[in-house]
Amino acid sequence: MEFHIRCRAEDVSRYTFVPGDPDRARKVASNLDNARLVNDHRGLLVFTGQLAGVEMTVAATGMGGPTAAIVLEDADIAKAANFAAITPPKRGSAR
Repeated sequence: MEFHIRCRAEDVSRYTFVPGDPDRARKVASNLDNARLVNDHRGLLVFTGQLAGVEMTVAATGMGGPTAAIVLEDADIAKAANFAAITPPKRGSAR
């Protein structure tokens, strides 16, 4: 089990969305089928479910590079191999 995100290999998919904001992580996870919360330790939310039949993980990275590095390293050690950052739209852009 990883120290910071408290996940085992079976809790994490190879494919991981990594929004910074925990609220955004909840919103993304709400679009997964059979989503389950696998970590909430230290506010670093991690959800795993399926998207179009493919297992996916959503892991909130919190604020800043150092916290993101910790989450990404723990997820990588657990099993994740492909990461996609999710950022909010820029102000004034079409939503």
